[in-house]
Amino acid sequence: MAEKKPLTGMPCEEFTQLASSGHEKPVGFRNRLRMLWHQIECVYCRRFLRQLKRIHGLLAQPEPEKPMPGEMRTKLHKHLGDR
Repeated sequence: MAEKKPLTGMPCEEFTQLASSGHEKPVGFRNRLRMLWHQIECVYCRRFLRQLKRIHGLLAQPEPEKPMPGEMRTKLHKHLGDR
């Protein structure tokens, strides 16, 4: 896994750092190309990127319009408290 890939010379650690920070600041063209080639080579980083996109998508969703009903909340707390 965390090894330098032959085509890009990019270790998985560098890929994950660039992918994570890429949502906050733009990644340069050269690094985007290196990341693309790294994704082709590395199944683990492809999975990481898919998970990262999913997390960002979930965080971008609006809050639910209706709050959870009190009875359901009580049942849920009781059920989770029993564990």
